[in-house]
Amino acid sequence: MTAPIATVPQQLLTRAQVSPRQPGYWRQTSSGWEPIAWEAILRHVQALSGRLIRLGLARGDRVAIILPTTVEWEYCNLATLAAGSVVVGVDAHDADDNIRHIFSIVRPAALFIATPEQHDRFARLLPIPLKFAVVSSPDPGRSDLLALPELLEQPHDDLAAWPIPHCDDPATIVFTSGSTGLPKGMAYSHRQLCSAGAAIM
Repeated sequence: MTAPIATVPQQLLTRAQVSPRQPGYWRQTSSGWEPIAWEAILRHVQALSGRLIRLGLARGDRVAIILPTTVEWEYCNLATLAAGSVVVGVDAHDADDNIRHIFSIVRPAALFIATPEQHDRFARLLPIPLKFAVVSSPDPGRSDLLALPELLEQPHDDLAAWPIPHCDDPATIVFTSGSTGLPKGMAYSHRQLCSAGAAIM
């Protein structure tokens, strides 16, 4: 039995090379469901991840993603992992006390949020200044926030040439809901995520 590829960016790169035109995601539009091919997914992830690195995102930095469940969430997730950073998913509907507690533990270097108003809310809960914040529904009047749609269309770098995170580096930190006390976090490595995916397949 072949051992699974042990980092998420390596798996994405291999998948896109094996079947570049096969649908990887489907997006619901006003006219129905439209496919997004693996080659397009890889292109967007390369564009976004390259820009994140140039903005100063470093290996091991924690990045909070506070977005609805969309394909953009996955682009942000995969681009963060490709930069060697750690994804922390946060529920925008959670109480401020819980989010402040999560932020105090992970000390995020960057945020992905849906709206400028969300940025203003979450920025007050942060223990340290951000390197940057990216918003999926930008306001042209907010020069302090980066626009996700623009970052996804940047000229992209070769993901294969970048430093790939080690298989035992943390990939994500998952927190409990906080319904029985303050949220508790558990870190998972790239190896654990890839092994779990291989077991499911």
